[in-house]
Amino acid sequence: FANQGNDDVAVWNGDDPEMLIAYDRDHCLDCGTKRSIGTEEAPCTGAPLTATWAHTYTKRRFDIHTCTPEDVDITDIAHSMAMQCRYNGHTTSFYSVAEHCVRMSEAVDPENALWALLHDATEAYVGDVVRPVKRLLPEFTRIEDSIMAVIAEKYGLDPEMPAQVKEFDTRICLNERRALLAGGERWEIDDLEPLNVDIVAWDPRTAENQYLARFHQLVTH
Repeated sequence: FANQGNDDVAVWNGDDPEMLIAYDRDHCLDCGTKRSIGTEEAPCTGAPLTATWAHTYTKRRFDIHTCTPEDVDITDIAHSMAMQCRYNGHTTSFYSVAEHCVRMSEAVDPENALWALLHDATEAYVGDVVRPVKRLLPEFTRIEDSIMAVIAEKYGLDPEMPAQVKEFDTRICLNERRALLAGGERWEIDDLEPLNVDIVAWDPRTAENQYLARFHQLVTH
């Protein structure tokens, strides 16, 4: 959020993460209490803002540390991933994580299709962090892996991602680059074979609907 004026900043209310509270520079950003009284500096005495949960599209409370399969909802996953653009938005057209997952599910062997559709489902809860950054964040990766284990349990998947899904998740980048990324330098994966998929660049509403349709097709067969 942009500054509120006079160097104010917006921080989450630890009791209600839907509400933002603006604090000026005289407030502690760790707990929100006022640091100065009149002209005298006062020590911070408040409790830290330690909320680790997020409000989801279906109005659920999803805690990244204590989530259970009951907290996972395919509607939240489809909606959030349909609203997130891959490659940090550096594409010639909007291209959602949801479409990426649908294309993956169409490319892999049928027994791996549901895993491929859900392989990025954690991003509905922790966001799409680009690979170069993710490699530098081992704690983020640990959290992401723990959430993926919960999602796998929810939908009856083996907790270990199939090797084919890992491989195709890399190879599809070549299809996406050709369709959506203009020029640029050589990639370290350039010698791999692209997948046999077409990248359409659906708008968010279409991507969400197509993702849900593919999910229901896979879980009912």
